[in-house]
Amino acid sequence: MESAKTVGDTFEQKAGVYLIKQEGRQMLGVGDPAVRRVLGLPKPNGAPRGAAVAPDYLTVTKENMLAVSEVKSGGVEGGKVVEQLTNAMKKLKEKNLHGDVAHLELIMSKGATMSNAYEVVGDTLMKVTEEGKEVVRIEGHVIRVIQL
Repeated sequence: MESAKTVGDTFEQKAGVYLIKQEGRQMLGVGDPAVRRVLGLPKPNGAPRGAAVAPDYLTVTKENMLAVSEVKSGGVEGGKVVEQLTNAMKKLKEKNLHGDVAHLELIMSKGATMSNAYEVVGDTLMKVTEEGKEVVRIEGHVIRVIQL
């Protein structure tokens, strides 16, 4: 397991415990810096805009598939979540591992507010457009929302 020296805030820690204890996950990358290293994403300093953004967790499910999770508490910027998960999937695709991904996830605190024209419907991240709501998909994967 590749891990950061410290995992961000206490909600990120709570999410990590949830993934291990409730979902039965194995950790591959814990924290943005560790996930960057595992996926081969550049460090933020000097990288082109958006190239270094990374999700908080890269894990292995009970079924030996990959799961990519972004954790947010408080106000959740949907566009930022999509950017982080998209960047991870781009790297997994380059490594020919995108077919091994079972889940893309947003883990957010219950009652957190969404911004940037996104909202949660059931357990799915949706983008609000002029035509209505549409399911957000990255490489064919729907972003599953877990509220803790």
